[in-house]
Amino acid sequence: MDSILITNYKPDHTNNIMTINIRKLAMAQVKIDQINAKLVDKEADKDGENA
Repeated sequence: MDSILITNYKPDHTNNIMTINIRKLAMAQVKIDQINAKLVDKEADKDGENA
């Protein structure tokens, strides 16, 4: 029985690839949020200088 299970075993790489891509997207979103926060801070500084 063990030999049948081993020969019929097929790893599920699709699930792992999807998980990795979701993690990359989450990290990219965090970076985008950080960049947006910095841009907002810079704009606030400019508004303060022009006031």
